[in-house]
Amino acid sequence: MFEQTKEKPDRKLLYHYTTFGSLEKILINKTIRMYHSRHMNDALEGVWILKIIQETIKEHNPERVAILNQLYEDIQIQPSFLFCLSEMNNLLSLWTRYSNDGSGVAIAFDVSKYTIPTEIPRQSIHKYNSMGLFPCTYDTSEQKRKVQAAFASVKETDDESYRHLVDYSLSFKNEGFSEEVEWRVGNRVFEGHESGQAFHEIEQVRTEIRNDEILQYVDVRFETLFGSDFPICGLTIGPKSKVHHNDLIRHLDAIGIRENIDIIYSGIPYKGAK
Repeated sequence: MFEQTKEKPDRKLLYHYTTFGSLEKILINKTIRMYHSRHMNDALEGVWILKIIQETIKEHNPERVAILNQLYEDIQIQPSFLFCLSEMNNLLSLWTRYSNDGSGVAIAFDVSKYTIPTEIPRQSIHKYNSMGLFPCTYDTSEQKRKVQAAFASVKETDDESYRHLVDYSLSFKNEGFSEEVEWRVGNRVFEGHESGQAFHEIEQVRTEIRNDEILQYVDVRFETLFGSDFPICGLTIGPKSKVHHNDLIRHLDAIGIRENIDIIYSGIPYKGAK
């Protein structure tokens, strides 16, 4: 039976849809795994903003067309890693896309415990400044308004307004994804050298093979994001899950994290993809 995760006035819950195998790794290692932005399921991930900028230039700033090529280059060379969350804890499309066709789990994170800035992150040699939590923007008119406001102030490609355009590449998405109501933890990793100074990677970039693809990722420990607080406060069990409640309780007790975790069940009568 489905019940809404218990909301409290002093916390904000966001949900990460995944498999039970990934849940176990998150709980045992106390880390989140952030994948390179090019591995997201949006074919225009990171570059959707270029379409918005192109339309904005055509409508309002035709003399600024040169900035489009520079922006494309900067987006491509600045590696970004993302961990995706949603405000929705029982949405069928999220179950089917991200949780093994509804057989997995949605993990409730209390992001009010988040100690890193609630904003799109900047590339920085300092870990604190290179991490951020932020919502996605889906509405095209709102995207154009933000781009136009930035364009009004851009003078050079190293000024603050230009950096806002680069930042927006992480949060602008096609409105076809709007039902996901997505938030993201973002990490911008420095690579290489600049002006003779070495910029060290914020986290070690690793690779894994999945479905004949090689994926880049970084693992970030809970304490980096949440300090000493344990951020997971609930689990929503997917509509096709075969996990028995007693087995789940026993397993959570065995790894020492059962206390203060609400367990609820989707209840969506979903049989699965044909």
